[in-house]
Amino acid sequence: MGSVSCSLCPAGWSVDGLGCSTCLPGTFQKGMEQASCEKCPQGKISTRAGASSCSVCNNGLNMNNTGQYECDTCEAGKFKKEQPFEGDPRTVYLCKSCDVGMYQSDVGQASCLSCFPGSFMDEMGASGQGCKLCLTNEYRNSTMGATQCSKCPQGWFSSIGSAKCSKCPAGSYGDTKGNGCKNCEAGKFRSVSDAPDSCKLCSAGKSQSEQAQASW
Repeated sequence: MGSVSCSLCPAGWSVDGLGCSTCLPGTFQKGMEQASCEKCPQGKISTRAGASSCSVCNNGLNMNNTGQYECDTCEAGKFKKEQPFEGDPRTVYLCKSCDVGMYQSDVGQASCLSCFPGSFMDEMGASGQGCKLCLTNEYRNSTMGATQCSKCPQGWFSSIGSAKCSKCPAGSYGDTKGNGCKNCEAGKFRSVSDAPDSCKLCSAGKSQSEQAQASW
């Protein structure tokens, strides 16, 4: 006895002349008895045949094309955390460059990292070894913006990559912002308790024939 009914093509399949055909990876079909499969939209993929829906690319991954079966990985210096499904399709599905003051050395990341104290970044999309180090006689601490370093004030100095400046040691001074310290001249002195931006002349009856002295 012949069959009295036929089965409908299920979700994940489409109707063809010979019956039903499974949807290929990168496509899907959520309905039954449909004439064709649909491409996965931007930002989504289907990894297997016979998919009834597509999956969102995970954090650190993106897909800006339709009909794909695997996501692309965000490059170093870029990130993607949220997957929106509205807005300009040329940008919402893409990995974004790290903002100034931040960096990302690894691929496939959901966020960027802030520059650590003593460093800064004044360019978008920083990767590699991270942020740029503050120069000698400059500094940046954790409360300051991370797009630039500041010069040490008069009478203060720092080494490269510093988060703070130090006062010029006794016998030296600094009279220009960001220029570090220099020795007191002969006939002058500066103790640790004196202002660091100048040296004092020796008192009457006192002398100092050597440089960089803390007392007469």
